[in-house]
Amino acid sequence: MRTIAAGLVALTLAACGGDVVVTGSPPRAGAEIRDARVAQYAGLVAGHEGEWRDSVANIHDTCANSNAPEVCATAFLTASRQADTLRSALSAAPVDEVPAEIAALVADTEAAAADYGVAFAAWEATNCANPIDFKCSPDEGVAMSRALGELTRQFDAWQPYTG
Repeated sequence: MRTIAAGLVALTLAACGGDVVVTGSPPRAGAEIRDARVAQYAGLVAGHEGEWRDSVANIHDTCANSNAPEVCATAFLTASRQADTLRSALSAAPVDEVPAEIAALVADTEAAAADYGVAFAAWEATNCANPIDFKCSPDEGVAMSRALGELTRQFDAWQPYTG
């Protein structure tokens, strides 16, 4: 596509009387396809990142106030739904093959999203009202907090691709 666009620019310049100097070689088709697939995955992750970071900030803000456990629980539930949506989107990405360059990152992100969903479900099964009441559900609450942090770290790991 870039080669065609460069050719059109050169043709336009030549038609207008401009000098055309072509240097370098055109990019390889395989490299363009790989880059497009990386960009597709990066775009998919970037599309979920803002909401995830908002949810994490909301968890920190609402859960710091121990007088509102139901609001805190809702914030964790929202994050769980976002993690599940991200996991589903990654597993159903309309890309034939995950580029080797990001294969581990895609797998780790998908796993971290799934792990958060599992951790949230385990906490929810305890019937505790407050996710940060570690007396009620110490193991589940800690696991959920760790999974929240791990998925956030996965979003951080995408920064070279998402900008």
